[in-house]
Amino acid sequence: MIGLGKWGCDINSMIYSGKVVIDITDNDGVYHFDLSLTDFDVPEYEVVDVIEEGNDTLKIIVLVPMLAREIEMTVTFTENSFSGMAKLPFLGKIKFKDGYRIS
Repeated sequence: MIGLGKWGCDINSMIYSGKVVIDITDNDGVYHFDLSLTDFDVPEYEVVDVIEEGNDTLKIIVLVPMLAREIEMTVTFTENSFSGMAKLPFLGKIKFKDGYRIS
């Protein structure tokens, strides 16, 4: 499995500025994601699909009922860092860069 562990990233965009922490775990061979945002309540979400691309990249499809839309994310990991992008409906792309391993 790719990207297991706790990761952090600072985001500065029109819709959100703050720290994102995501904990990626292996739940009996299925990816599990716990997401938290600084000073912002995470809306309800459901991970619809996770596709491993190569040995370092995850393509993650998330349904956010509040938006009635899916968000597509692509995240590439190294041993201690990550980068990627999320495509949000109506808002466009948000880039993740300088992501770091917390544990």
